[in-house]
Amino acid sequence: YPLRSPFSTNIHPNARWQQNGITVAGGNRQGNGINQLSNPWGLYVDDDQTIYVADQSNHRIVEWKRGATSGQVVAGGNGQGSGDHQLDDPYDVIIDKERDSLIICDTSNGRVVRWPRRNGTSGETIISNISCWGLTMDENGSLYITDYGEAEVRRYRRGESQGTVVAGGNGRGNRLDQLSFPRYVFVDRDHSVYVSDRINHRVMKWMEGAKQGIVVAGGQGEGNDLTQLSSPLGVVVDQLGTVYVADAGNNQIMRWHKGATQGSVIVGGNGKGEQSNQLNGPIAFPFVVGLLPNRLKGTYHFMFNELKSIAVQMQMNCTPKSIMSGFEPCLLAVVTTDFVTATRTSYCFHFTQAIYRAIQRVGLSTSYNNNDGVNQYCRKLMALRLFPEAIIENTYDELIATMSINLRNVLNDLMEYFQEEWFLKVSISQWYVHGMNMRTNNNAEAFHSRFNHRVQVNHPNIWSFIQFLQGEENSFHHMRIQFSAGLGPRPKQAKAIAIQRRIDNLGKRYYDCAINAMEYFDGLSFIVAKRKK
Repeated sequence: YPLRSPFSTNIHPNARWQQNGITVAGGNRQGNGINQLSNPWGLYVDDDQTIYVADQSNHRIVEWKRGATSGQVVAGGNGQGSGDHQLDDPYDVIIDKERDSLIICDTSNGRVVRWPRRNGTSGETIISNISCWGLTMDENGSLYITDYGEAEVRRYRRGESQGTVVAGGNGRGNRLDQLSFPRYVFVDRDHSVYVSDRINHRVMKWMEGAKQGIVVAGGQGEGNDLTQLSSPLGVVVDQLGTVYVADAGNNQIMRWHKGATQGSVIVGGNGKGEQSNQLNGPIAFPFVVGLLPNRLKGTYHFMFNELKSIAVQMQMNCTPKSIMSGFEPCLLAVVTTDFVTATRTSYCFHFTQAIYRAIQRVGLSTSYNNNDGVNQYCRKLMALRLFPEAIIENTYDELIATMSINLRNVLNDLMEYFQEEWFLKVSISQWYVHGMNMRTNNNAEAFHSRFNHRVQVNHPNIWSFIQFLQGEENSFHHMRIQFSAGLGPRPKQAKAIAIQRRIDNLGKRYYDCAINAMEYFDGLSFIVAKRKK
């Protein structure tokens, strides 16, 4: 099951992923039905999020459209064999967009075949006598194939039949110029080759023309320590050089930053199984509408206690792995204490809004609009949420230390509010958004806005109101699926994309030490803070 992206992307160094996955292909037990898979290995996702799966034990390639409940056989599926219309243990598949065809590692037949992507009934052998396991293609159309028999990766330019060794090729072993049962391969825009070196439990990088590789993940023997890997398989690398690898033996996905000597677990790591934190299982509570008299902590505590009591009666486990909400400080504080193990996300625009309302409340609106010194420090308070969690308090202390005595006197009430509200009442983990897309509405915010608008429409009787709630329940389930898949309620506008790009560029300059923390702070404050009137 390799990880793959047809083009390397720029992922924020501290990006986080939902820990509960959803099934997008198969999931109906092992079998040969059109809605089943049997030992799926290679995986390719097209631009329209159509998934192509190398269904190894069924000797076929299956296409799954986004949201489909069953697949369609697009290659093989005619029994195990060596005929042009058959496959034998396919382990990987990619799309050649220029020729609109599938390229398949037909492993037990010792060949690589090209199969028409649409309405194909047979394939064409393009490479023979190869122990193929994984393959990929660069932007020039050159094909890269791992040959586990020869412990090497070969590049085949269009029209070539022999290819060129670009990694390994010096026999099996653990030297830097060797590989041992290489599995999957990724090629970046510089044509550096990344290989999951399975028996050596490492990921190797071979720069174009290099005689030996560099260990970029693992290489410290087999194990489950953060410095180790166990039988790595799929590998993908982003534009910052961060390596993402399927650590198969440990049932987890790991991230290794460029130059790092240890990685971090971003998905899984809870053993092999079917629990929700093992990428399977329940991920949401049933649809509930709560009409609350206020937004006080005690009210939220009461609501959650009632939900937990109902869960016990329904024999359900009310310990969610993740909670998404609007940006209500009291709600966030209660969620922190009532669901201590849950990952929590909220809508960060409201943080800026909350700061600005506090500015108005303490009588600083005129100064914010007319006094550059006041405006500068207020903007920085609004931008503080974009800093890494570990340095937020130190950055805040440095901000205070740089204030003049006069400015500190002017902002005293605002600073007291900020410390009380955002350091004492609500933990930093609830409001920092470093590494997230700060301009994307979350699903909970969008659902609440829609529901709030519709519930205020006049309903002629109780039955129509019940029907309305039933319809909203269906919308909720749809939203839950979006939430689990990490999808937002609507595409981001061009302006939002431009803002996010500026934030990401500032972050890259900060991590590259091109600017210091306060210069990073200044840049962020101009981008995200509320403008003067």
